[in-house]
Amino acid sequence: MPPGKPEVLALSFHPPFNFRQVTGFLKSRAIPNVEYVENDIYSRSIAIDGQSGCFTVSFAPNDPSIRLEIYFPDHAKLPLIAYNVKQMFDLNAPVQMIDDHLKKDRFLSSMVARRPGIRLPGSFNPFELCIRAIIGQQISVKGASTLIGRIAVGYGERLTTRNSFGLKYLFPGPEKLAEADFEGIGLTKARTATIQHLSTAVLQGRVSFRASIDPGQLRKALLNIKGIGEWTAQYILMRTLKYPDAMPWSDLGLLKAISSDGKPAPEKRLKEMSLPWKPYRAYAAMHLWSSHTKN
Repeated sequence: MPPGKPEVLALSFHPPFNFRQVTGFLKSRAIPNVEYVENDIYSRSIAIDGQSGCFTVSFAPNDPSIRLEIYFPDHAKLPLIAYNVKQMFDLNAPVQMIDDHLKKDRFLSSMVARRPGIRLPGSFNPFELCIRAIIGQQISVKGASTLIGRIAVGYGERLTTRNSFGLKYLFPGPEKLAEADFEGIGLTKARTATIQHLSTAVLQGRVSFRASIDPGQLRKALLNIKGIGEWTAQYILMRTLKYPDAMPWSDLGLLKAISSDGKPAPEKRLKEMSLPWKPYRAYAAMHLWSSHTKN
């Protein structure tokens, strides 16, 4: 059956805007049955305060805004959903100012010219993003998507909202995963323990993703959890707090992107190269990652 009538909003942005750069990044990391991504469409299930629904974001080239369709029973939550979507798609970023800063660097200048207005994709569900980051440690992006998809099906609740994109599950919260044994999921014992510890820390308030939190404070809280290292902490800062100067230094994709022979460069070299990129090193990282793609 087709979905019911949505609430439709137009969300403006600072141009230029390469929508497919964002959806391309999100597509390779999409959670099966929770998210749907194609070139000009992003859709996902959501849960807020015990109620569930979904939303769809679409974009037509040359439009001054993106279209947000929200299917959610409590209309009082519409402003919150819209705000989170704007954060997720980085619509408020001063992209022209960021481009002007980064293109001063000789190494980045051609990348910025090829992809003006690059965005830093955020996350609608910070806890979900953390689980994704933990699972993604030292395995492929595709492999991580498979595993986190199993978690959604194994521990998430069914989505009752009708939709056209195959969204079937809500991603489980920390109260579920703190007690989960993850049997049959394919996780190592170490990854299982890290997810359980993070979930418990979120429930106890030792890890918080509120917008006002200091990035250094969140980084410290994350590093106190066994199994979370600097790469994971920096990646989480990039995509949950949208911290513009975060940089996962040891990331192989970044280290290969600055290398002349395709082999990973030393981490020290990336740290030295990135000094002129401050305070927008997270955006520089997006340029480096995007240099491996066609978007």
